[in-house]
Amino acid sequence: MTKDLVEFERQIAEASQGCFGDAKSLTRRAQPPRVSIRGQRFTLVDSEGQQRPVPGDKLQFVVLAIKKPRVRFFYPPPYDPRRPFACYSLDCIQSEPDSPERQTVFCRDCPKKEWTQTSRGESVKPECGEKKQIVVYISGEGAWLMSIPAGSLRLYWDKYVDEIEDVSAQQKQRDGHSTTTLMTLVTEASFVLGKQSILQFRAIGYAKDRLSEYDRAEFIRLFKDQLLLTNLLWGSQKREQQYLKDIGKPLEARPYVPRADSPKLITTEQLNDRASEPPPWEDKPVSRRRAPPSQQKTAEDPLTGTDSGFDFMP
Repeated sequence: MTKDLVEFERQIAEASQGCFGDAKSLTRRAQPPRVSIRGQRFTLVDSEGQQRPVPGDKLQFVVLAIKKPRVRFFYPPPYDPRRPFACYSLDCIQSEPDSPERQTVFCRDCPKKEWTQTSRGESVKPECGEKKQIVVYISGEGAWLMSIPAGSLRLYWDKYVDEIEDVSAQQKQRDGHSTTTLMTLVTEASFVLGKQSILQFRAIGYAKDRLSEYDRAEFIRLFKDQLLLTNLLWGSQKREQQYLKDIGKPLEARPYVPRADSPKLITTEQLNDRASEPPPWEDKPVSRRRAPPSQQKTAEDPLTGTDSGFDFMP
């Protein structure tokens, strides 16, 4: 391994050790450059709306940044992703003031996020869907915002993150340090056969081995450009700072009391007047206690023992 590859791996691994917590699926801009999965195919859509289909049915990328909270988008029924969304939230706490048809100030108040049932007892998905957003680096293409649908999170994205985290922990225990994070691996996304707009993920190699010299240099440049990454994920530094300020407030402060006469739909003027109200904090962070490594995998599992579990790892 050449000296520059070692340094590339060291820089990215050191700076991305905290990526696992943010990657778990806990959370306008003028539309940023983004990856679309409409029509069961990957398409790159730039900020001007110009589209370039990705050849094949897979997308390979390296994670540049991860937004911890999920986002929400509400499309009025009947659902048609080709129509613009009516209301959205960048943190699942409060809707954005510039939503075309803002439903409520706080997501807590909105019935559009609730699961419902038919008269036959069948579950109906919320009209306002959640997504996980990440910024990905695509070789030769640069940085793009990618939204992972709610149906892909628990069974596929979270499972993938857990797998990488387990390998990283085993590598650290074995070698005293780890070079395996979401930002040092090339991830491949593909569509789950027979399921509409559901993505699955797998690691196919280390970025230091898969990326060209130009791509490695470009990745490091973008990785260090926190303003660019913040704007892609949040639209502005001000919006991210508002979220950080909100979650820093004590959960006990001024508890939210639902009002029986609260209208489900109110005017934009009323929403703006209420925007200064404290958000209804009620969701406490959930601690995911993991079992000891010996209890997580069986002896037959390739992730146990000293083996890294990835066939591309040394």
